[in-house]
Amino acid sequence: MPHLLLICKKCQLFYGYKNVRSLSSNRYENGKATNNNRHIILEVKRNKKTISLNNRTSAANFGINIDSILSTPFLATADNSDYENAGKHILEESRSEDGQQILIKWKQAMIEQVGTEIFEKMTADRFKLGHALHEAFSMQYLKLNTPPDEVILPENAKPYWNSMRPLLEDFDSLISKEMWVKHRKLCYKGQLDAIAHYKKKLTLIELKTSDKLKLRLENTYDTPLQLAAYAGALNSMNLDYKVTHAVIVVCYKDNEASVFELGLHYLEYYWKEWLQRLHHAVYKWASLKKKNLNKSQKKSSRHP
Repeated sequence: MPHLLLICKKCQLFYGYKNVRSLSSNRYENGKATNNNRHIILEVKRNKKTISLNNRTSAANFGINIDSILSTPFLATADNSDYENAGKHILEESRSEDGQQILIKWKQAMIEQVGTEIFEKMTADRFKLGHALHEAFSMQYLKLNTPPDEVILPENAKPYWNSMRPLLEDFDSLISKEMWVKHRKLCYKGQLDAIAHYKKKLTLIELKTSDKLKLRLENTYDTPLQLAAYAGALNSMNLDYKVTHAVIVVCYKDNEASVFELGLHYLEYYWKEWLQRLHHAVYKWASLKKKNLNKSQKKSSRHP
């Protein structure tokens, strides 16, 4: 399961979207509907402000120069400084308090309904389903050029494969799958789903499965932010290409997949949102570390 890691060991972050209004449908491209069957208004709102810093924290102390986070360009190559392989699942653990409460209440309701054992099995089965779908798409279809009708899948994954089959002709030329990317300057890393060509453009691809129809980009929650973070990390690496396009494909059991296409403008927008979130995280982590250090020094002074 792709996830994002941050070097900091103590992170509490808050995330909010900015006001954006555009047309969306099962196919969404930079705010324009590419399928005229359904037109839905995309409205994303921001409810948190950026926290400004009045202190300077060096990279030597905390691994990241906090003052430089917000000004880090999306397409810039980072220097080859040392990178430590440690961290936490920053996106999963950095939801707002409201978002965390919604998730907790949903989990509690599910456990009350089906029991802990069945809920854990459902969670494991969903993970296996997503892995099987991703493997069928990236390995069998893109890398081995297996015809869609001949792709081997578990029975429970076949409906989701059928959901995305109308879109398959738009994808080709797998570049990488399950690749780890890391941003040396900002000290985070993540594992992306796949990089391939979508509509002849080099594209970062994220596959999702859902029981509910998602026709608005905001319904994909942190996924655009996650893709911008992945793309920014990838672009910071010394590779012979840059990624300026991303696509989110949400597959269903009984409906055609929803597709959200993010061009450079949208990725740069979400990149700035990601930097704000990272900025807040590192600031809180640095403040907590300083607070704990002060406590330790006070204890030492009391007990020479």
